[in-house]
Amino acid sequence: MGLSHALCRYRVADEGLLQRPRWQDIANAVITDKHLYQGYCTMAAILLDDTRELLDKQTQVIEYLSTLMHTLDNQKLVLDRQTPAALNKLAIYLNEHCTEELSLDELCTLSGYSPSYLIRSFRQHFGMTPHVYIVNKRIQYGQQQLKKGISIIDTAVNAGFSDQAHFQTFSSSHTQPISQILNQSLTIRNCLQATRLTLD
Repeated sequence: MGLSHALCRYRVADEGLLQRPRWQDIANAVITDKHLYQGYCTMAAILLDDTRELLDKQTQVIEYLSTLMHTLDNQKLVLDRQTPAALNKLAIYLNEHCTEELSLDELCTLSGYSPSYLIRSFRQHFGMTPHVYIVNKRIQYGQQQLKKGISIIDTAVNAGFSDQAHFQTFSSSHTQPISQILNQSLTIRNCLQATRLTLD
């Protein structure tokens, strides 16, 4: 895989490899590592996917470049064991704004971190990237909406998904399928209706 000129010069200070920001040439013009090549292909496919959100695409680019830089430099990023206050504050913000469309630039402004450091640090302390964290919160919100009897189409839009199909796709990996939630919601509504009829 040939590296473009843009990838050959990278602000490695953001990766924790240098004490201060500066551009540094990379000696390797061609990469033969199959994992890096597969990662590049995955990133390219996501960038060309019109259904992907901006934050998802930004995350993929930063994660790939971060992995690339650390692999070429043979170093690993060392992070604090204790969750920084800035990350805890950001997580609270994501909880409250998970249904909104957020960009990586916004999250960096809120946390004060560079894109690469934010993604890696957030993953270390919360077990996932900010984008995956937001998607999980959206799914939880959507499941609560379904249990209240709100239609799946309205739920998908209210939860921040582009449509019902995307909501169902992202929800498929969670423990309780949407079909079960809908059946539970229907059962509850039927019980409530039967109760009202009995009272009348």
